[in-house]
Amino acid sequence: MFLDQDFLLTTDIAKKLFNEYAKEMPIIDYHCHLNPKEIYEDKNFNNITEAWLTEGNNFGDHYKWRLMRANGVPEELITGNGDPYEKFLAFAEVLEKAYGNPIFEWCHLELRRFFDIETVLTTETAPEIWEEANKKLAESSFSRKSLIRNMNVKALSTTDDPIDDLHYHELLKVQENENGFKVIPGFRPDKALNIHKTDFSEYIDRLSEVSGIKINQFKDVVNALEKRVEYFEKYGCTICDHALDSMDYQEATVEELNEILGKALHNQSLSSKEVAQYRSALLVSLIKVYAEHDWTMQYHMHALRNLNSTTFKRMGADTGYDAINDETVAVLR
Repeated sequence: MFLDQDFLLTTDIAKKLFNEYAKEMPIIDYHCHLNPKEIYEDKNFNNITEAWLTEGNNFGDHYKWRLMRANGVPEELITGNGDPYEKFLAFAEVLEKAYGNPIFEWCHLELRRFFDIETVLTTETAPEIWEEANKKLAESSFSRKSLIRNMNVKALSTTDDPIDDLHYHELLKVQENENGFKVIPGFRPDKALNIHKTDFSEYIDRLSEVSGIKINQFKDVVNALEKRVEYFEKYGCTICDHALDSMDYQEATVEELNEILGKALHNQSLSSKEVAQYRSALLVSLIKVYAEHDWTMQYHMHALRNLNSTTFKRMGADTGYDAINDETVAVLR
């Protein structure tokens, strides 16, 4: 049997630790990309394509999208308006070629754990699996909240921008006892650090608006972000998350930081050193803010993001165009 109950458990000790201890323990998920609005509305997925791939390019699994593109699947059947069944068939055909890829194992673990389907997904078995999975997805036990409860999740942290409205987190906080789990916002201020991006000045305008702090100097950026930290904290946030595509630490004076920020707000180009100076200073400032609030800080290190500029303009970030960066992160002396 493929992926039996001892999958990845290759020793007796591993089997004992998992089956007698870990298996029944609750899940505390400190980083996910679930949509709090979808959790609150508690709807069922219409079909397995919607659950796995989605019909649009919001909250989809861009790991699957990347795999499909690598196998030449037309975009119409990935993030386009293609028929959901045709999308599923296209994905099944790709999965046949993905032995050894974690996506292959993840998909079959999900089929087994959620749907009690132990059949390997292929082009031949796809029609049968489509019907069987969709029948299950229509059951009340497959609503968003039920899926979370059934996996014994006690708390999960979503990924949220400092300028986001946490309305649905507020509603879910009221329902915590009824739901049986917590949905906590996660503070991800990447756009405030990415001073070299073309949308930076527009983003700072939005940050200024939601924080109520006029941003002209470097300290204003820090104060505005701290204001949002306080807002997030109201809804249980104790965790932040930073994507560090690269980390080049550079010292800077207050005067230099104000000048760098001024140039960026007027959409003037910055040198790589100026970008590093700003990012270094803001990161250090935020570390101090997080420490004062007793928050935990997470890093997403060294991913190369949005490598296809044409598609990025059309589809935005996190759509399946990232890669691993193999530059040196740190050198031990």
